[in-house]
Amino acid sequence: MRLILSRKHSMILTLFACFLALCSCSHHETFIVEGNIRDVKDSAVVVMLRFDDVVSGHAIGVATDTLVGGKFRFELPVENETDQYGVLFLGESFPQHGPTVFAEAGKKAVISGRGYLASAYDVKSRVKSQREWNMFIEATRSDLELGDRMLLETNRYASYADYRNARDSVSTSEFWKELPILKKMDVSDVWMQKVQSHAKYLSQFKDGSKDALKEELRSLLDKCTEGQMNTDLMVSTAKFLSVILPLSIGDRFPEVAVHDADGLSHVLSEFKGNELLVEFSELGCHPCVLAKPEIERICFERKDDFFALCINMNSYDTWKPRAEEYAPANMLEFNEDEGNRGVYARLSTGAVPTFVLVDKDFVIRDIWVGYSEGSIQDKIR
Repeated sequence: MRLILSRKHSMILTLFACFLALCSCSHHETFIVEGNIRDVKDSAVVVMLRFDDVVSGHAIGVATDTLVGGKFRFELPVENETDQYGVLFLGESFPQHGPTVFAEAGKKAVISGRGYLASAYDVKSRVKSQREWNMFIEATRSDLELGDRMLLETNRYASYADYRNARDSVSTSEFWKELPILKKMDVSDVWMQKVQSHAKYLSQFKDGSKDALKEELRSLLDKCTEGQMNTDLMVSTAKFLSVILPLSIGDRFPEVAVHDADGLSHVLSEFKGNELLVEFSELGCHPCVLAKPEIERICFERKDDFFALCINMNSYDTWKPRAEEYAPANMLEFNEDEGNRGVYARLSTGAVPTFVLVDKDFVIRDIWVGYSEGSIQDKIR
């Protein structure tokens, strides 16, 4: 899951780093991450995001550092036999996401690279899962770099559809390059994550254009034991391989079953007759938090005919205790029953926040990803 952020918030996250330093754990089992990135500007904030649910892609920020002389360093406690992290770079010219790091107690990961295309950085360590993951990185490095460039240059696309078509070309290339590796390697946690990721992407296509890819993916499932197929990752993979109709601008916004923080059920057609801003979000999404003041202001100014709805895709039990933390005062916060396998999967953006503007007739008028100051106001004028 990719997080997209504006360039103006390093001070906020630096303060966040100070808080995390005060809260750092004294656990004796730790791992070290060191980075050396050449040809980049100083002062970017580096965020370590620990995945606490790889099925949904939910991750929480646990530590930050500031890039100085291209270097950063973390020493963090190990919570499980193998922890998985995403490294998020927040600063000018970065695409606001980066490499995946697998951590085990007493081991070290070294991240190196040149320039701002962070998804393609090298990660060296003695952790087995990291070595497996790196096989896929080596095979798709050019696609990862192209994907980063696309995120940095979204303004050059005339429409959301143009961006999605370009993104599809990259994703399809990644699939065919990773498929031989998946066929050859043994089933492992990394293998299952990769298969699930491709299944999630392919789930949106109903027109037959990806049938060959789906069949290749289904054939891979024969490698799994019954126990492996009953894991959360593979259960979700099987669900993703069922067909889901994609959503585009001009389509009617679908009926969505949601719950509020009190556990009450709702359907979004309750708001028909009003213009809606629907935000798809997850806990730990920094851009989602930074969008709050602008959404609050718009809701106050348009209170007679406008609603802003935040649909969170974490599990209900994970989301409920923190619902108020992530919802602006004038924004209605819900949890979608289908999580990231529902309407969000049909939008196929692969990033949070994803925003959808719905008119009074419940027709989708715009779809976009990411947040920068003033971007929401510009869209709803």
